[in-house]
Amino acid sequence: MILLTSEKDNHVVGNFAALDFRSNKSKRVATSTMHAEALAKIAGLESALFIQTFLLELQEPLTSLQLLTPTPEKLAKIISLSDCNDLHDALIGVTQPSCTNKHLSLYIAALREFRSCHRVQTFVWIDTRDQLANGLTKLEENGEANLKEVGDSWTTFCFKLKHTFRWHDVWSSE
Repeated sequence: MILLTSEKDNHVVGNFAALDFRSNKSKRVATSTMHAEALAKIAGLESALFIQTFLLELQEPLTSLQLLTPTPEKLAKIISLSDCNDLHDALIGVTQPSCTNKHLSLYIAALREFRSCHRVQTFVWIDTRDQLANGLTKLEENGEANLKEVGDSWTTFCFKLKHTFRWHDVWSSE
């Protein structure tokens, strides 16, 4: 899920507009929860990077080669949220973790590269109960979205974390 927020809002709290959302079964086989979360994060960040580049192109019409390596100050900031603690630890760690699954190692390396080249500002761990996508992906028995799970966020378009979160490696609450 990709949300557009105001930069003056505090970290991951504030008014938002939903720009993109996808809920589908992965076409790749995941061998663990962390693997599945990494696949979902890769897909989400690919969409976010596309939107980030599109916004830059609207702001400053550039040649296509300049869009491949834009200066970080000109890019809209991407803050990537996840409720998978293992994946978050792998992404913010000082060294690349060694995984028994070579595909997972490649996905984690790609995600870490997004941050090192300043396309992603930071990775944030949030409590599962604060995930806005949960109400849209974990459907009720009748097939309808469970918007009660995320409270008033989908009616007010204001996202407020109710539980403790970890900004990079610092625990916080707002």
